[in-house]
Amino acid sequence: MKRWLKIVIVVIVILGIMQLFHPAKNFTKAEPTADVATKYEVPMNVLMILYTACYNCHSNYTKYPWYYKAEPVGWWMAYHINKAKRQVNFSEFATYSPKEATKKFHEIYEVTDEKTM
Repeated sequence: MKRWLKIVIVVIVILGIMQLFHPAKNFTKAEPTADVATKYEVPMNVLMILYTACYNCHSNYTKYPWYYKAEPVGWWMAYHINKAKRQVNFSEFATYSPKEATKKFHEIYEVTDEKTM
C-alpha cells in the first residue's frame, strides 16, 4: 500500500474517533438573574444588538450552528466561547463590581467603536 494512502486512512480513522467526543455545550435553562439588563438600564436597541451580535459567545446561552457537531470544530468553538466569556459574560454581568463593570463597559465601547469584534 502506498504511503500517502496509509496517511489518508489514519487521518480518516482519527477524525472518526474524534466524532465520539464532544465538548460540553454552553447553555443553561436557568433564568438570567445576573444578566446585564437586570442591573443596568440598557436601551432596547443596544440590548437587541447584544443579543444578536454578542450573546452567542459572551453569555451562557450559545446558539450553535449545525457544524458545531463536527469535531474538531466543536472543540475549537468551545475554546473560543470560554475565552470570550472570560473577557465579558453578559449573563453574569450584574455580579461584576462597579469598578470592573465600568472597565468592561469601556472595553466594549472601544471594541465596537474600532469595529474589531
